[in-house]
Amino acid sequence: MEEVRHVTECPPEKPEEPQAERSWCDDITIEGLAALLLNNPRGLLLIRDELAGWLGGFDRYAQGKGSDASRWLEMYGARAVVVDRKTGASKTIYIPRAAVSIIGGIQPGALHRALGTEHLENGLAARLLLTCPSRKPKTWGEADIPPAMLQRIEGVFERLYTLEMVRSNEDLCPLDLPLSSGAKRAWVRFYNEHGKEQSDLDGDLAATWSKLEGGAARLALVIHLSRWAANDSALTDGNVVDHQSIESGIRLSRWFGAEARKVYGILSETPEQRELRRLTDRIQSRGGAATLRELTRSLHIPAATVEQSLNRLVAAGVGRWEHTKPSETGGRPVSRFLM
Repeated sequence: MEEVRHVTECPPEKPEEPQAERSWCDDITIEGLAALLLNNPRGLLLIRDELAGWLGGFDRYAQGKGSDASRWLEMYGARAVVVDRKTGASKTIYIPRAAVSIIGGIQPGALHRALGTEHLENGLAARLLLTCPSRKPKTWGEADIPPAMLQRIEGVFERLYTLEMVRSNEDLCPLDLPLSSGAKRAWVRFYNEHGKEQSDLDGDLAATWSKLEGGAARLALVIHLSRWAANDSALTDGNVVDHQSIESGIRLSRWFGAEARKVYGILSETPEQRELRRLTDRIQSRGGAATLRELTRSLHIPAATVEQSLNRLVAAGVGRWEHTKPSETGGRPVSRFLM
């Protein structure tokens, strides 16, 4: 009889699931964001066309018992975040440095409703760099970005991606860059001036000013690394943040401060003030001059109401009426409001 031999074969090892490198995301929960950050220690950019959806989506799967706002506050400072999950291969996700930037747009009315008292008091609003650009009419143009410029921009991003994080106690951490002596002098001067400005403020603006101080340093670092990646000849040492980068970050911080004043002013408007602002914005979008008929048709407001509001602007010294007489060939007189 033939001898029967039994051969036991070991199953192959389960391969590791490939992880795609990510740099941005859009509509995502805190749990999903933590899973992405686990494999992308550099951090992520959250892009939302409508930020009202982001603000309104807090705790949407937690029956109002979650803590999404507090997690976002932690991510602003790139602090550690722990997320416990009911499902998934790993029930607990620990992110030693959870860093997420956010960009998007929102209408003033939606911002007012979405922020409410809660996010003004918990500091979330103060951490947002708000801007409200003046409305301008769209004009057609044939200008395009030259291919050589696009190639340079791609080169900047490619070089930025070569930057490596450093390892400390088994965790990946960013590299700290010191200031040059000139940069430090500029920073100390700004620090003292900004502190004096903050002491004269209160409420929401005071909270915003407290974050704009660090915002100046963050913006300066972005500018410095972008200059390094673009091979800026004025940058002598890429490992030291120089005076030019610090001054640029300070200017941007002050600009965002002026924009914050504008936005918070809009959020605190009375209905009458809101109506006057809409009028002035529309007149400015038309080059600083408009007729009563043009404003009535574009804003869908009765002519008598518009005229009354314009007369209030005249009384406040914001604008004036210009009356044009009929020409020799006839026609009707035209009244235009000028700013």
